Amino acid sequence: MSLQALVENYDSLPIRDQALFEEVVQHLFSEGSLWREGDQERSLYEFVLKHQNMMDAFLLLVGWELHHHDRHKIFHIIHRDKRNRYDFSADQIRLLLLLRLLYARGQEQAPSIVRPSSISGIILVPINAVTQQFFATYGKHVSRTGLRDAVRVFTRFKLVRLKFRDGGRDITNAEVELLPMLEVIIPNERLHKHLDDWIGNTSSGEDEDRDAYVYSK
Repeated sequence: MSLQALVENYDSLPIRDQALFEEVVQHLFSEGSLWREGDQERSLYEFVLKHQNMMDAFLLLVGWELHHHDRHKIFHIIHRDKRNRYDFSADQIRLLLLLRLLYARGQEQAPSIVRPSSISGIILVPINAVTQQFFATYGKHVSRTGLRDAVRVFTRFKLVRLKFRDGGRDITNAEVELLPMLEVIIPNERLHKHLDDWIGNTSSGEDEDRDAYVYSK
């Protein structure tokens, strides 16, 4: 779509839709993604779905690519120069890969410690089971501080949500919701290769050379 066509398409929108276009752009630049089932994101997702060609053209013009994952109803953006790259710590990468593996098991409904949520695409797993699996997988423990920091970062990128039990705030007694964005950033075909690369790699020297990132603002 040419710049002139983009401007003409935008001008032809009703005032309400022009405002929604601007809200979508601000949201994508701020959050990096749109999930139809996310908090107050459904109308934004539906707008992008309806006007995807125009959104594609605008984002390409300013250096971004719009990606659509129809199965999970997610749009997310990637900068062509990877300026929105986020570097995780080594243990955050290990934990991320483990959560992605648990998400896959939940999707397959295989017997495991995970269980599907009432909301499609979300998998629930107790935090204490995650820490046990972390040790069983990597042969080392994840600290409570490291776990809390990782969950905070993953929540920011809409990879997980934490659910505390009985109104408490003890992370070791909580459940974590594994969200579909996990599958977006680590597709099935790459999961086991990444796991193979990291299982048994506990050397801090090696860790510093690892390069992993999630695309988000």
